[in-house]
Amino acid sequence: MAPNPRILCIRALTATTAGALALLGAVLGVTGAYLALAAALHRDLDPLGAVPVAHLVAIVSGLLVVATGAGWLLAGRLPPSLSRRVLD
Repeated sequence: MAPNPRILCIRALTATTAGALALLGAVLGVTGAYLALAAALHRDLDPLGAVPVAHLVAIVSGLLVVATGAGWLLAGRLPPSLSRRVLD
């Protein structure tokens, strides 16, 4: 049985939206955290000199993969309370 193209389109759209929102949230969160640390440590910024880029990239990309996968797996289904009732 071939998959419904409408469901595949909905899943792709939901997964893309979830991934984009996760990426935006992660980048804004990391930027906000570093700005807050810079504001708190404004007298001595030496601790902020060594940015753990590899760890931050791993966290952001992992979040992106999880959000996109969840969007793909959970899209295309309507809860029973929102679906239409069958007419007799």
